[in-house]
Amino acid sequence: MKKGLKYLLISLGCIGISEFIPNHNVALANEQPNIILLMSDDQGWKQTGYSGSSTVISPNLDTMADSGMQLNRFYATAPVCAPTRASVLTGRHHNRHGCFNVKNCVLDTQETTLAEAVKQADYVTGHFGKWHIGYFDGPKASTPGDNGFDQWVSSRLFFDLDATDFVRNGEDEPQVDGDGSDFIVKEAISFIEDAVNNGDKFLAVIWFAAPHDPWEALDSDKAIFDNLTEEEQNFYGEIYAMDRSIGTLRTKLKELNIEQDTLLWFMGDNGPQDTNPDPKASGALKGSKGDLWEGGIRVPALIEWPAVITSVKTTIPASTLDIYPTILDILDITVENQAELDGVSILPLLEGTMTKRTDAIPFWYDKNIDTLTDIDVGHAVWMNERYKLHKIMDTSGTVEYQLYNMKNDAVEKSNLSSTNTSLLESLKTRLTTWQQTVLNDLNGDEKVVIDVSETTPNYPVAPESDTLFNFGEQNFSAYFSSPNAVTQSIDGYFARYYSKTDTWLGTKDGAVYVYGTLFNDIPPVGLSIKNVGMVTDYTARGH
Repeated sequence: MKKGLKYLLISLGCIGISEFIPNHNVALANEQPNIILLMSDDQGWKQTGYSGSSTVISPNLDTMADSGMQLNRFYATAPVCAPTRASVLTGRHHNRHGCFNVKNCVLDTQETTLAEAVKQADYVTGHFGKWHIGYFDGPKASTPGDNGFDQWVSSRLFFDLDATDFVRNGEDEPQVDGDGSDFIVKEAISFIEDAVNNGDKFLAVIWFAAPHDPWEALDSDKAIFDNLTEEEQNFYGEIYAMDRSIGTLRTKLKELNIEQDTLLWFMGDNGPQDTNPDPKASGALKGSKGDLWEGGIRVPALIEWPAVITSVKTTIPASTLDIYPTILDILDITVENQAELDGVSILPLLEGTMTKRTDAIPFWYDKNIDTLTDIDVGHAVWMNERYKLHKIMDTSGTVEYQLYNMKNDAVEKSNLSSTNTSLLESLKTRLTTWQQTVLNDLNGDEKVVIDVSETTPNYPVAPESDTLFNFGEQNFSAYFSSPNAVTQSIDGYFARYYSKTDTWLGTKDGAVYVYGTLFNDIPPVGLSIKNVGMVTDYTARGH
């Protein structure tokens, strides 16, 4: 997959859903924050104390929930761990760069990662814990160091007690005594202390292996659950140990006097395994790990950033795809030749000004594929704030669509596909178009960039014209007011402006227009234009 700027964006919007967010004091941070990303492994949406579990003991996560933001509709991009981890670091759907499932997910080192991007703001970077998006040697090597991390103490897969498979900056680490969660947090704290002593801002990515099976807890952690079975003691003991290590980390941030200006983002990587001993792991949500039903992808998530966020709960949807663009937005970083992102910045949500999500969240997963040549494979989902469309391929190759209203049917019980056919067709079109962009991106055919906006802006009414756009139109400047490359949609016409070439390009009924004039009627001006159905690939070559 090549990195590169895509040029034409298609607006797909028409549905806006509003939601009230409780007021909370938002004070702009005095300086750029340190960033810490925490991820649990196979933890169910309801497997925390703050979410109501009567068995899980998680006092530190509960404290974060009380003081920070509870993201109660937060989604892992994939229902399994490796593709989700790739989405965190890139902001891009895993299928775009060939990270289809756990069998073959090796992060393409040509992808721009969060660890690489934050170096523009002079951040030092470290990874600690589970990696699982590349090997540490051999032809499939893609280590944390290959992807922008200055320091790393990582395990390629999961780890438990007395682990022997950690690698430190490319060198094998001796056996680690004790609980793996305590160890990786200790290593992260050492990295953080060095950064603070050197006056550096930092990005620390801490990926736990708990509570992935096999479950193995310290005797002291098991003893807290001595009324349960041996299996349950190990399981809940792992979560307790992870929570304890998070408490150790938060205490250290206070000791270093950096907790106010540190953004601490906790999340799960996917839903719980169906062998999870907790029958209420995901509440009443349908499905589990491996599924694109809610139980497989809705995960616990919290954000603590005391300088900006006070206690608040939100059900506005967000996903692991949003982490990369949000952090770049916070740090005011622009990545040159940024490849197409599937997530959006939720900084306005953190600041308390976002009352609805106007961008859909896409999903697409097939556990069996090793390559992708067609959009009609696996299970795909297009979800906006209210509706969730499933596209499911069965073993015979037949496509089934199911539609659910997530506002009043989070358990996905009442299929609306036969009663709301107009909405079904609209969402099907958006999902299909997005899937095609992913396929094109994977194959290096950089033809389409898709805007996942689910609203239609209130543009001024255009006077009638024989051409699509031209500078003489009365409302031209009102339509297009950005100094950079922007895209607007008016009554089904799509156009994009490129400041470097001072060019407007548009499509209408499959025909291409430049400055409102049919392209075929314009002498060559150094533009390369190729029709792709109703979409246009536009490459500015200078003129």
